[in-house]
Amino acid sequence: MIKKLILILALVGTPVGFAWADGHAKTLSPAALEQVTIANKLISLGNARKDALLLIAAAHMRANLSDDAIETAADLPTTADVLESAKKFARGRQDYLGMIEDIKASKSKGCSVRYGCQNPYTN
Repeated sequence: MIKKLILILALVGTPVGFAWADGHAKTLSPAALEQVTIANKLISLGNARKDALLLIAAAHMRANLSDDAIETAADLPTTADVLESAKKFARGRQDYLGMIEDIKASKSKGCSVRYGCQNPYTN
């Protein structure tokens, strides 16, 4: 029971702690706090997968916190749509365009329903 309580307190306090550690001394807005939470999830996933790009994205999010609310889409865009948007936002930067092409060329490692994963991106 005490371990669960400590875990819950750590998970709730972590986003605020990371934001303050990065020099954001002011009180975070709900939108900024949500961005910190997303960045922290990217950090965890990036570390677990040993994926530098996820860690770079997380660091970029944390370095550029804003009060802009994050809207959730009713329909999730396809990977192709996300990459097409990324291509527009890349503004011709060859390093970004190279990463986009790498992602287009990569194949998913898949997800097994047998082990409880329902992957909505594979049909």
